[in-house]
Amino acid sequence: MATVVPVPADVRLQSGGSVQSVQAGEAIQAGDFFYISTVDNKAYLSDATTSAEAYVNGIALSPAALDELFTATTGGGAVDLGTPLVDGELYVVSPTAGSIMPYADLVATDWITWACLGDVNGHATIFHKAIGVQKV
Repeated sequence: MATVVPVPADVRLQSGGSVQSVQAGEAIQAGDFFYISTVDNKAYLSDATTSAEAYVNGIALSPAALDELFTATTGGGAVDLGTPLVDGELYVVSPTAGSIMPYADLVATDWITWACLGDVNGHATIFHKAIGVQKV
């Protein structure tokens, strides 16, 4: 399996979860996984290639251009990414910006951040846990 590619028009919060407005530090699409920069408090696409970007604060539920506000879920609940996930599969931040992939597909030197868990309905249950180490 490779990087999960969400279908932005089909991304929906299915149940639970906290929702908030977030300011984009770059272009964001619905379904993108993002982190909040400690420098400017804006959202940027999560990315497993550096420790600073390999973090997840939430999943975008709407798109935004630079400096625009978008709606996001920041924990709990289930998100339909428009692409079904495997029930019980742990997904991590991918080296492809804003994306996730199964842990087994990470390569050595990618930073490990658990992003979500696939549920029985094929939805993503978000949780964010930066492990702080690279895969070996």
